[in-house]
Amino acid sequence: MKSKNWGWLLAGLLLGCPVSRAQEAAGSQAAVLSADTADYVEEVFGMSIDMVYVAGGTFEMGATPEQGSDAYADETPVHTVTLDAYYIGRYEITQAQWVVVMGRDVIQQRDARDTSYTLHGVGAQYPAYYISWDEAQRFCEKLSAMTGKKYRLPTEAEWEYAARGGRHKDGTKYSGSNEISEVAWVARNSDGVTHPVGQKKPNGLGLYDMSGNVWEWCQDKYCADYYSDSPSQNPQGPEDGSFRVKRGGSWRYLANSGRVSRRYSNFPDTKRDVVGLRVVREL
Repeated sequence: MKSKNWGWLLAGLLLGCPVSRAQEAAGSQAAVLSADTADYVEEVFGMSIDMVYVAGGTFEMGATPEQGSDAYADETPVHTVTLDAYYIGRYEITQAQWVVVMGRDVIQQRDARDTSYTLHGVGAQYPAYYISWDEAQRFCEKLSAMTGKKYRLPTEAEWEYAARGGRHKDGTKYSGSNEISEVAWVARNSDGVTHPVGQKKPNGLGLYDMSGNVWEWCQDKYCADYYSDSPSQNPQGPEDGSFRVKRGGSWRYLANSGRVSRRYSNFPDTKRDVVGLRVVREL
């Protein structure tokens, strides 16, 4: 701390500025930097969403060596991707958050064409589910309007980079561990239900449930061979496609589904008890 203070004192003297102004400039710049790169909590209508800063960086996307023989063809080829910085939710969007923004609870979210759909965990801190990709889009639009900030679903590349720990580069098969039960609720340990968010071990970025609990919608359209010609800088997914990407696995699926490179997809109007969302905010 002293070296920084002396640095600004010297800068003030060399530039002919009063020391107080140099120190004020230092504080101002630090405040701007902190505001741009610090984690924060979005507060809206009595509801809060915990957001984590993800520094931009470069990573290898796809079936990297730790994924082993479990990887599928659509996870290849492994390719280098560079992303700009962004924010991502520390947790999956909860049922309480969904109600505040959308005005509907998980019971109402069930497909109106079939009210016999089973509930698998109900409560404020449980992840929202029975969410279609189309509805996830509307959630992001409404949240953006409420806050004046740009919220959206993560791109597939943003999701995988965050699941791998961003610049922390966890290097693990699942998000934060090579042992699925440490970080995820999947078929082997979920008892057939979702669980409140944040109960398992986080990954290197401090993100919870990137593996397991519920699948998470991504912004991208799905194409099995997209990795063959994906742009290296901030890829947005293919221009065409009937399906939308979802990532992370769920409480009903096997451990394989929770791998950081595992890809899956559904039609955008699909509503299932194993699919929810996590949001990203653009800087």
